[in-house]
Amino acid sequence: LAQMDRLDTTARRVAQVAAIIGQEFEYGLLAKTAERAELSPALLQAGLETLADAGVVLLQPGKGGHFKHALTRDAAYGTLLPGDLQTLHGLVAETIEALSAERAPFYSLLAHHWQQAKVRPKALEYREKAGAQALSNGAYQEALAFFSEALLLSAWAARVSRAALLEPNASLSFRPYSPWSFSICASSSSNRVLDDEFRKP
Repeated sequence: LAQMDRLDTTARRVAQVAAIIGQEFEYGLLAKTAERAELSPALLQAGLETLADAGVVLLQPGKGGHFKHALTRDAAYGTLLPGDLQTLHGLVAETIEALSAERAPFYSLLAHHWQQAKVRPKALEYREKAGAQALSNGAYQEALAFFSEALLLSAWAARVSRAALLEPNASLSFRPYSPWSFSICASSSSNRVLDDEFRKP
């Protein structure tokens, strides 16, 4: 965290955008996301050079790079406020969709970013697609995890629809769900878990 505090504003912002992408970041994805985040190519390049000089990232010219240490990436990610965090995850997801004519290899990644962006309909769409893809590949445990998350997202969507029908003018707020709630799918406890989701204030 101290290393992040010593960076200038531009380098810190570039580190934050890169951290949203992950431990490793491909240059094209970073550049397009940075552009959406109102960082010009010149500022992006200056920020990357500063980060490289400070030993925060290791760069491969024209390809991208990676954070030198996982803790440094975590520190950059941790400096983001919740609203900014959601916005940047959404920008990364939008960029991946824009750059990828064939999205199948990115279903899981898109589900993650849309979920972190709190855009639950999109997260549900890609969780279901990732689950179907894993199932067709024989990765049954992975498919179970994706479908379990989709099940919880479906429960959330049903709560929104029900609340909107009952109270059209109500202001709705929903408690975030745990991304680790995998085991409920296809088990006898599924209905109890979903009932609990519906009863949450």
